[in-house]
Amino acid sequence: MSSYKKNVIISSFVKSGTVLSDAIITRLTNLKKYNVIDNESLDKKVSNYIGEASSFSFGGLNNITFNSIDIATNFHDKNNSIYKHMLLDITDIIDLKNYTLYTGHMNPLGIIENRITNEIEKKIYVYRYGLDVLNSKMKFIENLPWVYDVMTTFDGNQKKFQALRYTSIDKIVDFINSWMEHIKGYLKYENEFYGLNYELLLSSPKKEIKRLANYLEVSISEEKIEELIQEVFYKELSSGTSRNMYYKHYNDEEKSNQWKEYLPYQFYSDFNMKFKQELNKLGLIDRTNIKPYKNNDFHKNFIRKYQLFKEREKYDIYNKGVNSFIETLVTFLENKKIIVFGSNAYTNIVLSKLKPSTEIVMVIKDDRCRTNYKILLENILYYDYILVGIKPEAFTETKDILRDILKEQGTIEVINCYDKHI
Repeated sequence: MSSYKKNVIISSFVKSGTVLSDAIITRLTNLKKYNVIDNESLDKKVSNYIGEASSFSFGGLNNITFNSIDIATNFHDKNNSIYKHMLLDITDIIDLKNYTLYTGHMNPLGIIENRITNEIEKKIYVYRYGLDVLNSKMKFIENLPWVYDVMTTFDGNQKKFQALRYTSIDKIVDFINSWMEHIKGYLKYENEFYGLNYELLLSSPKKEIKRLANYLEVSISEEKIEELIQEVFYKELSSGTSRNMYYKHYNDEEKSNQWKEYLPYQFYSDFNMKFKQELNKLGLIDRTNIKPYKNNDFHKNFIRKYQLFKEREKYDIYNKGVNSFIETLVTFLENKKIIVFGSNAYTNIVLSKLKPSTEIVMVIKDDRCRTNYKILLENILYYDYILVGIKPEAFTETKDILRDILKEQGTIEVINCYDKHI
């Protein structure tokens, strides 16, 4: 039983140092982390959603609004992979009389605006430089069926998986915008939270733990701080945090700037310029001073994909009139990299008319061969469009099949070159 007589809530955006900060604060306060499985009312709540699940598990408090407190709930299949994820409202079973450590990825806005969580005495927000957060997300092997399929395709190679995720420009942009929305929630109520800079915690653990203990009103000696550092940094996180057969948290690896291998300098510079004000308020402005670095081959392909992502909404190839459709499509595909999926009269006519600047990465004649599915996934960095020729009523199904093959990665567009006049 902890002698600490306060509730504590820790919020962070995903992959922002949650595991490390939780471990430290747990030891400083001896508080028990909130676990809904301990609550007898839970069975009734979950039983309505279990279905065919072999088991279920819970994450942290992932969403808090004015009138709800939601916990991440995962339903597992017989292989223990997560096949369904949902948020479960547990507002009615939160009891602040039981001093507890609450953790999760909830937006700080919700913590302040919810009448229950606003009463929690100690509120902590853990933050980290956005591109480091992105890189940590990109390399994280989640316990999901599609991730398992990709890792099997890549023979368990984590670097290939990481590179694959960096080809998904739309997901990168959405992730960064979500991170900044979280940060703005914290900055709006900055005076209500203790801000814990993850980078400083890594570089100066002794100093940061002492500051954190002062905020928590916990007395701790220099000797105990050293013991805590040894226990958490070099024992627990180095050997005990295993996500699954492919992923492990290596505490001694370089934590910052790994994204440079995948993100070109211009993207880094644009990111810092766009969020300069927020980075300055967070005390992360020093992270914006990296000198220009040369583009590698991955950067060059990333730049191409990023440019196409920004331009795509400007051009509509489907509303140009039936007679000019092929010509419109051929013009659209200038300076693009494509894969032709399936060989038929429609794709062959387009191929015969393509301009020299259109790069055909590959023609896959047998669109039912699973070996070719693997080729599509493994070469996703090098093309941006998949050209198919199929009747409109079957196109949606084909498009969905291709998206499933690619696991919705790569920001790849599927274009139908079917023309009823052929």
